[in-house]
Amino acid sequence: MADKKDSDDCVKYPILEGIGNYAVWSKRLLVYLALKGITGLKEGRFISPSTTEPTKLAEWNKLDTTAKECLVRFLSDNVFMPINKSQSTQLIWNNLQATYGGKDWVT
Repeated sequence: MADKKDSDDCVKYPILEGIGNYAVWSKRLLVYLALKGITGLKEGRFISPSTTEPTKLAEWNKLDTTAKECLVRFLSDNVFMPINKSQSTQLIWNNLQATYGGKDWVT
C-alpha cells in the first residue's frame, strides 16, 4: 500500500488502491477531513447555496474544491479516473464507498 506524506502534517495517509485498503483508507481520511474542518461536506451537511447568493455560492465552491482536493490527493490513478467528474465531495465519497466499501462502509 502506498502512502503519501501530506505537506502540512507529519502523518502518512494511505493512497486508496481499491477494495483491499478501503476500510483503513476511509477511517484515516475521516480523521484528515476532521483535521481540515471539512467533514460536513463529505456528509452532505453543507448544501450548495442558491445561485441567487453568489457570494455564499463562491465560498461554498471554494470549500468543496478544498475538500475534493483532500480526497483525490490520496487516490491512486486507477481509483481517481472513474470519479474525476463527480460534482461534489459528497458524490465522490459516496461513489468511492459504493465501489470499494463493501461491507466495511464507513459513514
